[in-house]
Amino acid sequence: TVAETEKLNATLNSLKSSTQPVVVICPRGKGGAERTVNYLAKQGIAPYRLFILTNGQDGWPYAVESK
Repeated sequence: TVAETEKLNATLNSLKSSTQPVVVICPRGKGGAERTVNYLAKQGIAPYRLFILTNGQDGWPYAVESK
């Protein structure tokens, strides 16, 4: 969506100036994550820095503490 693209665009300068890996997390680690990785690569983020969390949030095997 336009709102999601705007959120990504707001992070681009920070991502471009960094050398750290970028882990994309979505609910299931499928289409949304793949589209995000493709978009970030097209915007100039080096593909070797882009990773998708396998199985997304649903596959995260660790307990998550709430604040």
